Amino acid sequence: MVQRIRVEFKGEGSGEEELSWGQWAQWGAIQADKGRVLSAGGMMPLAAGTTEQELAYLLSFIMSRHETLRTTLRFEDGVPRQVVHESGELDIEVYDAGEGEDPADLAKEINDRYEAQGWELEHGWPVRWAIVRKDGVPAHFVALYNHFVIDAYGFEALIADLPNMDKETGRQLAPVPGLQPRDQVAKQRTPNALRQGAASLRHWEQQLRTIPLTQFPQQPQPQSPRWWRATFTSRAAFLAMEVIAQRTKVHTGTVILAAYAKALADVTGVNTSVIRILVSNRFRPGLKDSVSSVAQSALCVVETEQENFDLVVDSAFRSQVAAGTHAYYDPRELWKLIAKVGQERGSEPEMRCYYNDRRRSMAAGVEITQVATKEEVIAALAESKLQWEPPSDNPSAVAFLLVNGVPDVLDYTLIGDTQRLSPADMEACMRGLETSLIHGAFGDK
Repeated sequence: MVQRIRVEFKGEGSGEEELSWGQWAQWGAIQADKGRVLSAGGMMPLAAGTTEQELAYLLSFIMSRHETLRTTLRFEDGVPRQVVHESGELDIEVYDAGEGEDPADLAKEINDRYEAQGWELEHGWPVRWAIVRKDGVPAHFVALYNHFVIDAYGFEALIADLPNMDKETGRQLAPVPGLQPRDQVAKQRTPNALRQGAASLRHWEQQLRTIPLTQFPQQPQPQSPRWWRATFTSRAAFLAMEVIAQRTKVHTGTVILAAYAKALADVTGVNTSVIRILVSNRFRPGLKDSVSSVAQSALCVVETEQENFDLVVDSAFRSQVAAGTHAYYDPRELWKLIAKVGQERGSEPEMRCYYNDRRRSMAAGVEITQVATKEEVIAALAESKLQWEPPSDNPSAVAFLLVNGVPDVLDYTLIGDTQRLSPADMEACMRGLETSLIHGAFGDK
């Protein structure tokens, strides 16, 4: 039987405004995904001694403090606008694990059900919380958030803000950090922001006019379900990646991006790999600690037909730097630009290849001092493992590489559209990424 704890909240800000650039980016992704709204958050065990009252205080604290969590949408002639509500109520659902039942298993069931429910952007709060008790004591916690109102780094900012609550009373101990979405809109109307946006769009236009119109051939026998998914785990690739990062003095994420671009080129025969990334934009003033969506899309254009792999890494590095600089713009203007250039070139360039390094703090940088030998890397090849996962018909990219946060190995997942990338090509790409790193680390030594 489900119990509910009613939580009231009231914040300082309220009102209606157009969407921020980050919100427009999320809205575009939702439309591309046929209206599906993804979730952020998940489940976790609770520290011993955590009380239901403390969690109720915590929910009231975050809802009162962050406008984005009190946001719904209103549509005006089909155009979405953000509506921030001053106050409201939200229930925490409370479940009891049965005798012999693992509370973590019950928490996962609740988490999966919350995700499957989807999100209604016009009605209801963009937050779902649940407590799972064992023998009457809170043991696990489920917290899901509508991805429209918060991106991955916004979720980290939310967690970082939690110590600003007094656990005994729920009282706020510090001012709210970071710009709220409505403040972002005001800032994005300023001449300085508009200049930054215009510069970003000029960079986009230069890319749109020169990149290949397509990277992937049409497959004669697409699979059903259409989108396939596999994960490759390689300690050899991890060791080789560190060798390259130490030698080139670039971040390991850039090294992986270069290897991904090279593997794609080897499979498709197109030597210019066009890979879409999300730029956090958190380095911009006021956005580092903002609990909201501020990430925006940018293109990495990597030239893979180089004399040696270090030059591919250099191309990836330069493209990443340019992408980070030019990922702050009004997405509506970009959509117009894509349509305009597409009309002039005869078709819109295909930009459905993605890369997302999800390792966060595990992503080692240039501090690597001790690296493996070629013999150690070759010996580790025996441990490499490819595992296919259940395919689906949920729309995704043509190729989407996710680098997973698994320590001491390089663990990456590739999602592929079998209308454009066959399962055999997907496997070749995943194994080719490993090969590119090993060859890039040692060449013919």
